[in-house]
Amino acid sequence: MEILKQNGWEVKETPNTGDQGVDLIASINDLRICIKCKDHEKAIGNKAVQEISAGKLFWKGTHSIIVPKSAFKKSAHQLAK
Repeated sequence: MEILKQNGWEVKETPNTGDQGVDLIASINDLRICIKCKDHEKAIGNKAVQEISAGKLFWKGTHSIIVPKSAFKKSAHQLAK
């Protein structure tokens, strides 16, 4: 969040409940990025991809990003494509 703000982005946290899978919304110019942060040791699966996809629609994002601490499972890569 701070890195984005330092680089001119407006960043807002979503509420803890009802966030629809989105943790942050970062905006600059015509971009509105929905961001999901995953602080897990295990590989990230399909559920996170499904959540950020739905959250992007809900929050009217132009793009979505998952920022993981770990890797993604093969199935999550396939779904994201």
